[in-house]
Amino acid sequence: MEEGVFTVPAVKAEMVPTQRNLQVDDIVVVMDDNLPRNCWRIARVEESHPDADGPVRKVRIKIADRNLDENGQPAGPLTSLCRPVQKLILLWPQEEREDRGVST
Repeated sequence: MEEGVFTVPAVKAEMVPTQRNLQVDDIVVVMDDNLPRNCWRIARVEESHPDADGPVRKVRIKIADRNLDENGQPAGPLTSLCRPVQKLILLWPQEEREDRGVST
């Protein structure tokens, strides 16, 4: 082997940690490149669309209006959007809320 040449080990599939697929009723943060992080919105997963090979790459989310009424509830209707999972951050998994008895 030549002096000063290093070999990089190949990354195998079992070395890369697998992420959990987003599921219906998961609470997520919606990343927005045009807003600062403290203005990113929270949404609930309405549908997940798995690919033929298994992983979910796209989901439909329900997101509330930013305006609230006097009771703290969204003033406008909920909006349904389709987003890639790369733009979503899992905040509160659905099964964790069920374990604590919290309804959606």
